[in-house]
Amino acid sequence: MAENNGKDLSRTENGKLHELVLEGLSCTTCQVRIEEGISGLPGVTSARINFMDKTLAIDITDQERAYEILSDSRKIITDIEPEIIVKEKMVAGGGRKMYLLLGLCCAECALAIEEKIRNIPGVTRAKIDFGKKQLFVDMDDEDRARLIEKEAQEKAESVVRGIRIRDEEKKLDLLRKIRLALFAIGTGVLVSTMIFQPPAGIAFWLYIAAYALAGGDVLWQAIKNMGRGQIFDENFLMSIATAGAFVVGEFPEAVSVMVFYKIGQFLEDMAVDRSRKRISSILQLRPLWAMKKHGNTLVRTNPEEIRIGDEIQVGPGERVPLDGVVTEGMAFLDQSALTGESVPVKKETGDEVSSGSLVKNSVLVLKVTKTLGDSAITRIMDFVDQVHEKKAKTEHFITKFARVYTPAVVMAAVLVAFIPPLFIPGQVLSDWVYRALIFLVISCPCALVLSIHLTYL
Repeated sequence: MAENNGKDLSRTENGKLHELVLEGLSCTTCQVRIEEGISGLPGVTSARINFMDKTLAIDITDQERAYEILSDSRKIITDIEPEIIVKEKMVAGGGRKMYLLLGLCCAECALAIEEKIRNIPGVTRAKIDFGKKQLFVDMDDEDRARLIEKEAQEKAESVVRGIRIRDEEKKLDLLRKIRLALFAIGTGVLVSTMIFQPPAGIAFWLYIAAYALAGGDVLWQAIKNMGRGQIFDENFLMSIATAGAFVVGEFPEAVSVMVFYKIGQFLEDMAVDRSRKRISSILQLRPLWAMKKHGNTLVRTNPEEIRIGDEIQVGPGERVPLDGVVTEGMAFLDQSALTGESVPVKKETGDEVSSGSLVKNSVLVLKVTKTLGDSAITRIMDFVDQVHEKKAKTEHFITKFARVYTPAVVMAAVLVAFIPPLFIPGQVLSDWVYRALIFLVISCPCALVLSIHLTYL
């Protein structure tokens, strides 16, 4: 999290925020269940998900149990939505990774492995949850993660022969790729069947195969949720609509609807991930140091120590660390990180310059007009860091609305299917069942719910 003049923004009034990125989260009903499940854990005061950038912020008061709480949170998340890939949010170049320890059966060995990994360069903390066979590693440089993982494997094997450190995220990524491949095959089977139109008996089984490959995971998730008593969600809505289409003999439509639904999910995830990455890239603009002028000499200084009226020098290829006014030099600045405008802007003596701008071609000397805490880039980062706390009333409303929307839609579909044939002479039940299924498909709440978060962000 960001620091503002020494203030740790990751600390709340009650505890400390820990953030997880939930890649693949696409169900607003799941969001509500995850928030409620994690909020109920001992030592947690609140859990909030920003649906747009897929970030979960957990306010933990009991820091001694932080690793255990995060582990329990992961389990709650994957139990509710197995396809979600849970990652620690990387901050200021570093972060935390979780590994599974295969072959660990000795508590004393776990302590020895923990100690050895803790001494690896770049590792700031290592913790093993022996009961769950999980290893948490805090590192100060994300780019060295693979080297640290390799060295951790060697250290662990020196204690327990045959032990394996497995990155759970890689396993989930592999499963995701497998599902994508199955979807592509299923789509291919659907298109081929519709084009070549084989005999009815063969076509039926080809449509069944295409449905299972392209949307079987949606159907399976709906069945599992029903087993937990969690019936009404997007998976249930799509499953009952497409299964109903099979019952009334509309095989191509049943599979096509599921394929289009999955394509919509993929495109939605792509758009959301792109937006999240762009927002996260702002954090890379944080100034690590500034070149402060002392007469004719330059001193590398922490930006927090720079005061209003001090002079700093910024060279070509460097980002402006603090807001200021140009006192010497002329240069073109890239301000796209702040304004989105890609055309360089000319700055010369007397012009104001915002922190986060990139000097393109010359040296500038600036007189600082704002401290780090008041500079433009810090204010932007503070907003990003605290976005979980600033949800609009509409966003809160739409999250709650999603909990009752699907049951209401299902009930309305039942009325559409059975009321007209019962009370209007000459109406055919199969026709109205078909219309009810169409109603279920077009009533999927994903786009409606996402649009509120997207607009707000």
